[in-house]
Amino acid sequence: MKDLKLALLGFGNAGKAFARMLLEKDAEIRKVYGRGVKVTAIVTASKGTVVNGEGIDIAKAADDAEHLGRFSPDTPGLCSLTPLEVIEQADCDAVLELTPLNIFTGQPAISHIRRAFDCGKHVVSANKGPIAWAFNELSALAAEKGLCFFYETTVMDGTPIFNLAEHTLKFCRITEVSGILNSTTNYILEEMAEGKSYDEIIAAGKKLGFIEADPAMDIEGYDAAAKVTALLNVLMKADITPEDVDRTGISDITEEDIKAAAERGKVIKLLCRGRLAEDGRVEASVKPVEVARRDMLASIDSTTSVVSITTDLMGKLSVIEHAPEIEQTAYGIFGDVIRILEAEKRAPEKSIGRGALGKSVGKREARDREINKEGTVIYMHCKLSERKWFVYGLVPVVALLWGLSFLWTSAALETLDVMEVLALRWTVAAVLFLVLTGIGVVEVSYKGKNIKNVLAVGLTQPCIYAIFEALGVKYTTASESSIFIATIPLIVLIVGGLFLKEKTGKLTAAAIVIAFAGVVICVMFSPGFSLGSKGIGYLYRTIAVIVGAMFSFASSRASSEFGAIEITFTISMMGAVFFNAANLLAGNGFRAYAVCFQNFDILSDILFLGVGCSCICYLIY
Repeated sequence: MKDLKLALLGFGNAGKAFARMLLEKDAEIRKVYGRGVKVTAIVTASKGTVVNGEGIDIAKAADDAEHLGRFSPDTPGLCSLTPLEVIEQADCDAVLELTPLNIFTGQPAISHIRRAFDCGKHVVSANKGPIAWAFNELSALAAEKGLCFFYETTVMDGTPIFNLAEHTLKFCRITEVSGILNSTTNYILEEMAEGKSYDEIIAAGKKLGFIEADPAMDIEGYDAAAKVTALLNVLMKADITPEDVDRTGISDITEEDIKAAAERGKVIKLLCRGRLAEDGRVEASVKPVEVARRDMLASIDSTTSVVSITTDLMGKLSVIEHAPEIEQTAYGIFGDVIRILEAEKRAPEKSIGRGALGKSVGKREARDREINKEGTVIYMHCKLSERKWFVYGLVPVVALLWGLSFLWTSAALETLDVMEVLALRWTVAAVLFLVLTGIGVVEVSYKGKNIKNVLAVGLTQPCIYAIFEALGVKYTTASESSIFIATIPLIVLIVGGLFLKEKTGKLTAAAIVIAFAGVVICVMFSPGFSLGSKGIGYLYRTIAVIVGAMFSFASSRASSEFGAIEITFTISMMGAVFFNAANLLAGNGFRAYAVCFQNFDILSDILFLGVGCSCICYLIY
């Protein structure tokens, strides 16, 4: 059997410890499963990205990261691919989500996992964010695709809490989960009980590595809230987020509080708790509470953690993890990878993976071609060059549609005002998307995502860009418009290199320059070429070019969380609302709609602009 191939998103201490554990156990894994585990991609924000389908030398990668702080320049497969590009393009069977936690949104880890499932790849997450913010959605998507989704490391390192419940508590109904889950606050409270000052404890904890440089997330209870949310979402199907947790940290606990509790024979602990309420909801809380010294919770000291599970059939069970090191975290990841091997060993080769219509398909077929919820065809486990040719095939389609848009816009402007054309164009796009969403052809979700990013896309395009583009078309010739539009890739290339430090391949840069030169030459030598005489048109066109470049950067940033459908849906809605409002403020009323239904030529112009240039072009773009 072929080795199980992994892509690691993140390569911090846990990732490096996991890599070394994988090497140590390689012979045993091959003996038991008849196949090994190979890392074919590692992507990081600071150390670089390595993609090698033949397998990465993870011992060297770990040593480089440890001693150089980055991957050595001579590392085979060193590149600058983003996490989403690695997920889509790397030759891997499973994605390990090991990126840092965003405690307030769970992003971009949620988007990474979504894309992995869309690409037909198993997922192991050590990041608790996705489990706290989008567990139901992600687990349902994994089930729909017939893929593994494991996350044992997200709470209490490698302690098998989720495995315990899944495999040994059959038919048990869990009614309450509680525990001490944050080692930083536990350490602080314990040291305060010894009479040490808060500042002294923080300084010592940072020196020993127990406390982060900014311990606010721990002290205010955010980390504990995310952990208890993850526990409750998995064990009790709570479907909550950290925002639903009644949270109080330890920042207000004083030395006097500690002494007063001690006089009553108690200690203060930051207790996480979730219980089933009478109305069927799960209530969650994180609060400092007084615990009797004889209580088991009082013995949980320093970095030790505990979780207790109360069930209807087995009563109350407690699991304690004693002073974990990084190896325990690595083992949680390791154990989940082994579970994938187990799952693939049990499952027939032909039954792993789900096709676009939900029917069982071959494992290779399921991974090679999958149609995701957004209707986007994604080619996986193919060579990067093959995927490029697919993308290259779409480029002339977009170029043709956008090129023709100048003709149709000019034709419509002979009868209608600029704002009327834009209002009609984006209304057509918005109505089309609303219909497709209503009948379930496409699906749009903003839950757990930073909506500001996609709103920034809609603000630049169409709200600002389309105004200046239409005005530019009105006051310049089609030839001039073509030249101006051709400068957008150049602006993106220059700005990206100078200000955003983005690396562009020499071939890509050469292609952009040649394409621009080609447009200029073709336009200048065309029979009807003229430069026109209205400077205002050039000004409008220049602004449109700048905004077009801004749109490219905003769209690229938003794509880390939002799919093509979601971005195009949003800009269509924003365009329809913005331009209809602007049209009404301009005093045009609804005259344009009447003209459309009375003049077939105008109607066809608007339908082309709305469907072809607004929906299809931006979806591909």
